[in-house]
Amino acid sequence: MTKTADFTFLRHEQPDEEAWRQLNSFAARWNIQFSPKLVKTLDFLWTISFKDAQTSPEFDAFMGEIGALRSRYSIQYHVTSANHLEPADFRKADFVEILGISLEGIKGRPFILNEKAALGPPVPCPTCGWQDMFSVVQKAPFAIDEGLLDHPLADGGDPPPGGWDCINLPNGHKLISARVVDILRQHAIRGWEVLPVKVDRTNRDSTRVFQILASRAVLVMHDSSSKDSDKGFCPTCGAARALSPDYDSTVLRLAPDYCVAKEDVKTDEIFSRHPARGAMLYVAHRVYELFMGAGLNGILPSTVLSLCPLAPRNRGRNSSS
Repeated sequence: MTKTADFTFLRHEQPDEEAWRQLNSFAARWNIQFSPKLVKTLDFLWTISFKDAQTSPEFDAFMGEIGALRSRYSIQYHVTSANHLEPADFRKADFVEILGISLEGIKGRPFILNEKAALGPPVPCPTCGWQDMFSVVQKAPFAIDEGLLDHPLADGGDPPPGGWDCINLPNGHKLISARVVDILRQHAIRGWEVLPVKVDRTNRDSTRVFQILASRAVLVMHDSSSKDSDKGFCPTCGAARALSPDYDSTVLRLAPDYCVAKEDVKTDEIFSRHPARGAMLYVAHRVYELFMGAGLNGILPSTVLSLCPLAPRNRGRNSSS
């Protein structure tokens, strides 16, 4: 895992034209000596991206130069950081978030046949007010066009041998194939259940795919570098809290390495980061390895979580029992 850092400099945010001239002069000098380069994508915009903000000597040099410009000319900028994951990071992680593929728009046919009947409107969180498509209430089982399970994706490719094994739903939940269910059962994986899925517009349950739910929702993550780090998430819905009004976007905060407390996960090997227990689905290392070894179609890794090395303090209501 590497931590990236992305900088944006906007002309209209500078205190005066002298600051912008100094920034242009710095960019010219920097681009002669170093990589990565400052890129002027528009007349009023400079950007630069560092792929490794932890060990790169060029990054350290850049921060020194920008610090001097900021001190002398009050140069303004925005900086953000993100974690970049390699395949090895997924293979060694304690938990991996999995995604499926979308079957909407294939052959001009909808995959979900009863979305309006199955899903209600989003319900805002009573604590923080956040709502999105993950916040909708499911009112009925999904009905699907089962024939699309054997078709290539909308952007082309080959038909999946044996059909797709993991499909994303509009509310962030997943459908999993009977092959995935067999793996979970044969290996006694803990922490999951399935709901029925209807075939076409009939009342017949599919024997090919099922809607998976985690048994447990774990809503609050922790920064593995801090014991007292659970204030970044709403304890009721798990949404990231809004930045404070005085947030300083010029201060580099390297993307945290999030972890989950063992006491929140218990012995489960699957959990969800959403109260409805279907969206933002994480599987333990053992489960991820089983999936990757089985040659399944359409199961994609997204993010990772580790088990917290230390028990967090001052924890809120962040798990269901």
